[in-house]
Amino acid sequence: MSHPVRMDRAAAAARASQHEPAVASPRRPYRYLRGAIAALAICAVAASAVLFGVDGFPALAMRIGHAPASAAPLILIGTAYLLMSALVRVSPLDLLKRVLLAAAFILWGVDQLMTPGPLARLIGDVVITLYVSDLALMIRDHLRGVGPPTP
Repeated sequence: MSHPVRMDRAAAAARASQHEPAVASPRRPYRYLRGAIAALAICAVAASAVLFGVDGFPALAMRIGHAPASAAPLILIGTAYLLMSALVRVSPLDLLKRVLLAAAFILWGVDQLMTPGPLARLIGDVVITLYVSDLALMIRDHLRGVGPPTP
């Protein structure tokens, strides 16, 4: 025979669960997006290792090609960071900095795939401008006292 107090607690818990709506964890809807971000980041690191392999083994470079090997890690990590930026709650300026950085990586990867010419040069210039703008905003924030102290 079970103890009456235990039965009452169990019955109360069962009753309460019938009347209270189930609350989903705030992370649950983003579980697949988080998984995709992690997979993209892991693939970017693996693609970086392949890039070293392409540089070290000419036969591998002939099979894969240097342009796709150098573009893949840039595009993968840029896409992962862009998706991750959609999950974080930051100020509009911080979101802009994140999008600039992600766009710089993605465009740099696209630039690796392009044949040399005026459009490739323009995209390269855009990438440089995005990196410079991102770092300039970080320096501005740092000098205004946001972040670690400056000696």
